[in-house]
Amino acid sequence: MHYFNEKYFPSKKQLCCPPEDSHSFNGTLYRFTQSSPISTMKDWEAYVTNEIKRKRWVDSCDYSTLCKSSGVSCYQTEAEAKNAFEAMKKRSPAFRKKFNGIFSVDISPVDGVLAETSNPKNTYRHFTFWINNKSKITTNNYTCIKE
Repeated sequence: MHYFNEKYFPSKKQLCCPPEDSHSFNGTLYRFTQSSPISTMKDWEAYVTNEIKRKRWVDSCDYSTLCKSSGVSCYQTEAEAKNAFEAMKKRSPAFRKKFNGIFSVDISPVDGVLAETSNPKNTYRHFTFWINNKSKITTNNYTCIKE
């Protein structure tokens, strides 16, 4: 399988990306939205496409973050997404400025692979989803959960 943003992955000598514990997924995923109504491409943009951030991770040999940032952040339940959204809104003015809601989208195994990438400091589970190049995920039907 080939993935969106694969050109930014660390080399296989540095780190396996997506990680070996990633797996196909069939169900609903939840993501934060930057626009309303949902802008399909903008809302699927990975952090690795930001040249400044990418350079910082490469220069510091932070291959784990480089790999995770090549996928997109998501949550497996609406409750976890809402919990994370509210927690990040409280602690980050930049988050409040960038994100304005939550949407859900149905995923099938052909769309890519998923791995848990939770921070133990948080009370919610976080996942990263690496999108298959052949996926039509950006044209799937979305449901707006919270605006």
